[in-house]
Order: sequence, then C-alpha cells, then structure tokens
Amino acid sequence: MPWAPRQGEPVNRLKPKDIRQQVETVAKRFLRPTRAKQRHEVLVTHGNLIRGLVRLALGDRLSGWQLFGTLQCGITILVLRSKPLKTYLISYNDVGHLPKLMQTAL
Repeated sequence: MPWAPRQGEPVNRLKPKDIRQQVETVAKRFLRPTRAKQRHEVLVTHGNLIRGLVRLALGDRLSGWQLFGTLQCGITILVLRSKPLKTYLISYNDVGHLPKLMQTAL
C-alpha cells in the first residue's frame, strides 16, 4: 500500500475548501431537476464527495459532511423530483450487496 494514515491522521489529504469546490462543481451538474420525464445518472466516486452531495441535496450545511460515516463500495440513491421540487434519500452507503467479510470502512 503506497500510503496509509497513521493513527489520528485524517484520511483525507484535501483541504476543506478543495472538497467544497469539488462538491459544488459536481452538484451544479448533477443535483438539478431535468426537463425530461426521467433521467438516471450513475456516479462512481469517493465517499467524501458522496457525503457532501447528500448534505447539499437534503438542504443541509456542507460543512458537516465529515459527520456522515462511509464504507467502501457503498451505494447511495438520491431521487430528485421537479414537481414539486423535492429530494429523497432512498439509501445511503448501503453495502448489502457485499459479503460481510468484504465490508470495510475508510
């Protein structure tokens, strides 16, 4: 393994302002209603970005994204409705598709 955090060292090396910028850029593209009847987007990304997107999608402060736990290979499903404008969190960080031995936290 090329890099592993030492005990007490944060896993994420990005500064909070860099993470905020990443989340806001991705949110502008994907967290918006569509004019089409339906649109499905699949994002394969790091848990930190998912945590930030979930916070924004639910209308919460982005600054608390670190409070959300995350497991590797978790599946999060958000549904955005345009009429009325509303966001639903269907699942967050679901790892039920993985055998118990393969479920690992960051």
